Amino acid sequence: MAERLNAAVSKTVVRLNGVPRVRISPPPLLLEFSYGIRRPVSARNDQPAGAGTNLELEALFSYRLAALAEIQMLGEVPEGARANFINGPDVEVFGARLQGRMLPWGGDWLTVRRDGVALLDVRNVIETSDGARILYRYHGVADLGPDGYERFVAGDPPAASLRGAPLMSTGHPDFLWLNRLQCVVAGELLPDEPSVLSVFAIL
Repeated sequence: MAERLNAAVSKTVVRLNGVPRVRISPPPLLLEFSYGIRRPVSARNDQPAGAGTNLELEALFSYRLAALAEIQMLGEVPEGARANFINGPDVEVFGARLQGRMLPWGGDWLTVRRDGVALLDVRNVIETSDGARILYRYHGVADLGPDGYERFVAGDPPAASLRGAPLMSTGHPDFLWLNRLQCVVAGELLPDEPSVLSVFAIL
């Protein structure tokens, strides 16, 4: 299956000002993002011919989620189970376009539905290595699996694939271009070790 999909996809890697960009020209398909790797995972047959056939992404940065400062468990509510995951001081930001850290006390205001899907509400501030501050926020989903709700409530959350759609906002003159971007973020949330998430701009 993977060989047939790879044969159907035309990928062109180009560099603009030294920054790698990937242009993907497939038949309509879904993409899997994991630690900055892009590959087709399944073709779609429900779109008209020519719809969504060109997607260009630019790798911006990744960040490493380390130890949390606090987990605020709200418990079961009508929407599912709620918890706030508050970042510690050691969230490193690294990559082609941004380097620095995320300031402490941002985090994820999380709701886990009873079907095992986690709804993400992430709000952070990135401080770049040269002192710029950038608001970074997104909504997204993480699939904890069919038994994810029960495991989360029991304090034993599984690893999960995360997907989100970040926006950024800043007044720093060197980074005003970020205000114009719609991004995607993806990676794996690992309960017992640091997790790396990667952010791409949709061009």
